[in-house]
Amino acid sequence: MNFDTPIGPRAKDVLTFDFTNGLAAGEILSGTITVTVTLANGSAGKDKTPASLLNGIAQISADNKKVLVPVKGRTQGADYDIEVVAPTNNPQRVLTMVATLNCR
Repeated sequence: MNFDTPIGPRAKDVLTFDFTNGLAAGEILSGTITVTVTLANGSAGKDKTPASLLNGIAQISADNKKVLVPVKGRTQGADYDIEVVAPTNNPQRVLTMVATLNCR
């Protein structure tokens, strides 16, 4: 997945990772969300601290089906892969999603 709109180097935004289609009937997101940021292909060396893209703690949305990730712009020309790991109320299911955000 890619976010359609790039983020500017000085911008702040909240990205939505929608897990609705991955949830079984009666399941919701529940527990501690983990977010990891790495440089995407072709961006090696452009940003020494890609985790600094994060601008706060990820939260589960009010409907318990989405994860909201606050971000801030970083290095212009870099592309960031953001992986979200989201546990569900089913202890045997943990969902993941990776999306690429471009900084332009």
